[in-house]
Amino acid sequence: MTELFRHTSGESPDRATVRLDPERRGDPVPDELFGKFGEHLYSPRNVQNVLEAQVLYNPTLASWQFQDYQYDADGGRGGVRDPDEIAERIETYAETQGVPDADRLEEAYHDGTALWWFPYGDEGAVRTSPDVGTAEDRAQRIEILDADGTTDSEDSYRGIAQWCHLPIHRTNGYEGQVTLRAIEETPVRLAVHEVAEDGVLGDVLAETTITAHRDNRTTAFEFDLPAGLDESDRLFGFSVTTAAADANLVVDRVLCRPDDHVHTADPEIVDLLREMDLSVLRWPGGNFASGYHWRDGVGPVEERPTKPNPAWDAVESNLFGTDEFLALCEAVDCEPMICLNAGDGTPEEAARWVEYCNGDPEETEMGRLRAEHGHPEPYDVRYWEVGNEIYGPWQVTWTTPGGNADRFRRFREALTAVDDERDNRGTAMPATSLTASITANDWLVVRFRASKRSHTAKRCGRRSRRAVTPRRWRRRSTVRVRR
Repeated sequence: MTELFRHTSGESPDRATVRLDPERRGDPVPDELFGKFGEHLYSPRNVQNVLEAQVLYNPTLASWQFQDYQYDADGGRGGVRDPDEIAERIETYAETQGVPDADRLEEAYHDGTALWWFPYGDEGAVRTSPDVGTAEDRAQRIEILDADGTTDSEDSYRGIAQWCHLPIHRTNGYEGQVTLRAIEETPVRLAVHEVAEDGVLGDVLAETTITAHRDNRTTAFEFDLPAGLDESDRLFGFSVTTAAADANLVVDRVLCRPDDHVHTADPEIVDLLREMDLSVLRWPGGNFASGYHWRDGVGPVEERPTKPNPAWDAVESNLFGTDEFLALCEAVDCEPMICLNAGDGTPEEAARWVEYCNGDPEETEMGRLRAEHGHPEPYDVRYWEVGNEIYGPWQVTWTTPGGNADRFRRFREALTAVDDERDNRGTAMPATSLTASITANDWLVVRFRASKRSHTAKRCGRRSRRAVTPRRWRRRSTVRVRR
């Protein structure tokens, strides 16, 4: 290896001299050094949705997690219960996201409406309360009342609504799906509104009507906004309402995306990452990875539970899961790197995730599950990372150097067991070998190269890459797994 740097002591402790020799060249810098890192850091204090093209806030009408800033003894953060602290958080959310009335959001939240949503209609005409959703998580009950608390209402639209931002600079077309039920069959209107400066929802710009049945059903919808709208950064309203006088609805989720989404991903993010010529995209975290369970994020969306985000001040809707991430990598033309949950996850869970991504659809249980979800061909994911920063209490189920070494050994055994089985069947992955020793005092990050087959453009539409250069890590050694 060419020597590029040499340090020597000088005469002055206050002066440093750097000399560059442009004639000397080192080894080529690998493309993988310039990969990107995506995390489910969907906190409204920072950003909202990010990779996902979803335009609605809290589309699963979840029980919101106001996360404590203090770490728990076992890692991660608990929830905030203090009303004053919650009010301050909501005010910060509203200011950050550019919505006009934090007080209205706070009042609705305390009255039983999912955060970001509020009652729509005459005052006192809508009663909201929590209910149980299709994935055994929270849903939103909506009862239409007269102003005196009875159900003898006039024929006008009532329900719930929220403020949202729409990418009308790109498209006027929107599509989505709603999962809901009603005590009796009920027509339900989904509408986009103008919004006045004080936040009042005004004229309807686009609408569509679906039917709520007595059992939970998922219904697709679409609508087009009128041409000629001002493309400045403007606010819109989105409502879920009914004109039925005595309606009693339970709304499980309302998903709405622009019609130019890329397999549910935001097309602007796809274009940006593609322009960067990424080699590797790491996912799902980050601190988030130490509490993420991949089975929550696969399969039909109405069966995916919304849970508190294990690392950040928000909830995790699980709308963007394994299949969506791998579709994003294919659209961007980069290699996926999946960071396994070495916090509160198990080696067996990690091995099943590898099998879901790479297993034969006829020979393996998880491969069959992937095929049932619409992707019979193995994804052939080559890079797997065991854990993220599990040396600190900001990680769920943090550990010590000795604990980390023990976890790594157990994860490696589980993953190579899956490899050996598949290699014997002539499909995906061979046994692996380490190029560095493991000791109880080392901090480890692993890039697990799980496929013996080259990752060709013909097979998966992505370029073949070399082993990934590890990130910097406090008190850690690097283990590279090779074929």
